[in-house]
Amino acid sequence: AKAEPELICIPTFVEKKSAPGALVPCAVGCGRKAAMGFSSCCRTCLASRGLQHGARCAVGDCRKKHIATYIQAPEAGLDKLADGSKVEYITDVEGNWDYFVLYVSRSEILQWEGPDRGPWGPGKLTLKDHGILVFGGDSPDKGPGDIRFVKAMLGLKKKWPDRVFIILGNRDTLKLRFYAELAEGEDGSKIDPWWEKRPVEPYLDYIKEKDLTQGSLSTLRWMLDTNMGCQTTFQTRTQELALLRGGPVTDLDVLKSFRDSVDPEGEDPFMLDFLLAGQLAVVLHDTLFVHGGVPPGALRVPGTSDDWRPENVRDWARALNAWKNKELEDYIKQPGWSVGADGERRRNGQDLILYGTPGMSGKSVVYFNPLSNGNATLYSPEVEDFLSESGIRYVFTGHQPHGQMPSTVRHVRTGLLTVSCDTSYSNAKALKVSNAANNRGDVVSVVVREKSIVRVKSLQTNGSEHWFSLDSKLDNCDVPDVLVGMQLRDGSWIKTVSADRRTVTAVLGQGYTLRVLEMHAGQACILLKSAYRNLSPYLQRKISDVVRDWVNERMHPHELAPDEISTPGGRIWHNKFDSALFYEANCYIFGVDGIIERVEESVRQKSVDKINELIAAKKKVVFLPTSVSYSTSGLTDLLQKRGVQPGFQVIATSSACAWYLQHFKTKKALLLASGTGLQEELKKREIAFIATVDENGSPVPEFMQVATPENIIEMTKKYHDVDMIVAGDDHATSSLKISLAASLFRASVLQGGETKQVQLVACSAERDRYLKTASDADFGPGLERFASKPIRTLGAGTAAQSIAMVSDIPDSYINVGLPGAFLAEFLRMPVEQEGCGIDFDSTIFVGTQLETEIQFAHLCGVRSLLVLSGPTTEQELNRLDQHYQAHPEEASAFCVPTWVLGSLAEL
Repeated sequence: AKAEPELICIPTFVEKKSAPGALVPCAVGCGRKAAMGFSSCCRTCLASRGLQHGARCAVGDCRKKHIATYIQAPEAGLDKLADGSKVEYITDVEGNWDYFVLYVSRSEILQWEGPDRGPWGPGKLTLKDHGILVFGGDSPDKGPGDIRFVKAMLGLKKKWPDRVFIILGNRDTLKLRFYAELAEGEDGSKIDPWWEKRPVEPYLDYIKEKDLTQGSLSTLRWMLDTNMGCQTTFQTRTQELALLRGGPVTDLDVLKSFRDSVDPEGEDPFMLDFLLAGQLAVVLHDTLFVHGGVPPGALRVPGTSDDWRPENVRDWARALNAWKNKELEDYIKQPGWSVGADGERRRNGQDLILYGTPGMSGKSVVYFNPLSNGNATLYSPEVEDFLSESGIRYVFTGHQPHGQMPSTVRHVRTGLLTVSCDTSYSNAKALKVSNAANNRGDVVSVVVREKSIVRVKSLQTNGSEHWFSLDSKLDNCDVPDVLVGMQLRDGSWIKTVSADRRTVTAVLGQGYTLRVLEMHAGQACILLKSAYRNLSPYLQRKISDVVRDWVNERMHPHELAPDEISTPGGRIWHNKFDSALFYEANCYIFGVDGIIERVEESVRQKSVDKINELIAAKKKVVFLPTSVSYSTSGLTDLLQKRGVQPGFQVIATSSACAWYLQHFKTKKALLLASGTGLQEELKKREIAFIATVDENGSPVPEFMQVATPENIIEMTKKYHDVDMIVAGDDHATSSLKISLAASLFRASVLQGGETKQVQLVACSAERDRYLKTASDADFGPGLERFASKPIRTLGAGTAAQSIAMVSDIPDSYINVGLPGAFLAEFLRMPVEQEGCGIDFDSTIFVGTQLETEIQFAHLCGVRSLLVLSGPTTEQELNRLDQHYQAHPEEASAFCVPTWVLGSLAEL
């Protein structure tokens, strides 16, 4: 040893019965003896002799080789995957042993074999044939399973070195701090965790507050609590040590466990072994695995020149892993503090520690947050092109939790799919009896990469199953799975598909809270950003099919809105009006009542002035009335009479209803509506009808009779050939009209056979119809309590539901108006397909009613402005707000406008 200081004779560590310092035979077989506790052999040399301990090689020129060759696959991964291979990805277990056991029970490649091993699992963990496991990093800290999970991964890696890959996370690399910072004579007053984004409580203040003694033990507690994100880790390590040792442990035992875990000469350096076996980046064929993600700054490898750039992703991964290995090799030589020529203290491996901290955010694949305000984001064009040109089609990451299921993002230009799989905050209400940091509960997702696809199967908190299968090549995907990874216009991303393949789940982040919406796949297609909707002709055809199915379902009243699984915390209400954002839009859809009609003249004129400003600015202005009393030409004339300048477009609900009747080949319709607008539209399309009002809007006498059996029978005989019943806003609704419609509808539905079924159509889902807001003068003295309140009558939705109920066939009418899917699709469809060609990506809906116009805006995925000059008053709005605060579980985002103003005059 004196002659050759680089070569240290290595003792065997197979037998641990010898006392420290005792002479044991050299592991190399040179015949000499060496004292236990000296540096031990490198992984390659020891592995060849069946040994499992050691860090530094002392044999020949082995030191020139990368030190982490022990139980590690060659290079950066595998260039090709064998036929039938199934790659499974699990990440961010964070010491939650119960979660890992649950995961194995659902895994397709992992299994327990042999007898139960108590705390070590229900058997020995093994890898099935053709299975390839990638662990994505962050093995410890959030449960009493740190030691067991790390050793389980190392056991798999040792037995299947070419089929088990370990990615290192920030919670893994930070453990290198323990050796130097917990050394005897050290304490937290000498440590400056400057890389933390949040202020760190000074060590001396901390121990004073906690009434702790200065030294290594209090330093460990301070590190875990204030600058390592491990507030429960001391407790869970105590639990695990007691479980594994079968008895009580002391605080000093816990301290020793943490420091020994990275001590090259410690009794059990399991974390150091894990770091040596792990990699920063793994490439398996066309798939890249890293812990956090790939920001542009991370394409440079630490220690290289600023102008160095890798030719491809495999060269980059090799260089990154080689740098990690060199950092660990230097650490093993000198893990403690040393003082440099500049007087600064430094320990080897410092740059690797820093690489996993916020101080390297944007420059590291380990510490990188791909979210913006809680929402997934696209990779930069530079990174996307680099990965695509290197043949990478998929990127799997962890690090940043995002709800109960992985977050997928499809990149439009290249088809690159990024899948972020950290679900460590799935259920904050999970039981914490045995694990104070348990935020998972029974939620688990299995992510599989096989053949050309990625499959994800998730178990949710409510026990429901979700799964999807995706190919980076769009035309190889099925619907609705192809929607996963696409973004909706409100910024939310589609994350998964229900097991029955009917609904998809979209998630919108708002800081640390998530709005989770489950909706029909057809509605998701309506709400897609145009960049995704127009990706390929194949996708457009598939979307059209799904939308058609959804429209057919959605037109029925029991399909009024998607299910809101969870709502954001705090105040669920509108935002402060943003003038700049409002005027960025290219298209504005206005309601009529409460803006142009049924308002005071002064309010009307100011509204018209603001609308004319938009028309003058070459914006697209569309009027969409809720009532079918207006025809297209009639409303156009009325608006011009009110002073609206030419250049606007009218999309009358009556016109949409007529379009629907024509396409369903209606022979004769029964119209229950007071206005004549729908009559005009049906005449244009040459559809026969029976109306309850004449061409002047006056009630037809025979429909005003009493509902006697004789009258109902006589009128049923007279109008037996009706095949479409249309319920509009009828201000003279009578028992006879309801009874007649029910008689025609019920007989047709129940008879079936060759008889054509009569359809029951509503021109809107309105429960009530707004007529005006009463003034003081309307009621006079003593009746002020009735003033300043909306006057309402029966709505089309209520009329249609009444017919259905009397027919004993509830929820059987079809809604072709607001807030319905048919009308939404009618607006969106291109003009060449007889639609209106509205671009929802740049549209704002301005209305006066929450449950029709504002809900319709949500259905179309557009921003909305509620003006209080119509049926919704400020008092009603405040009452609703107060109710939501008292009962947040009843709050619905679908009736909440983007903005609120008193009237258009305030624009």
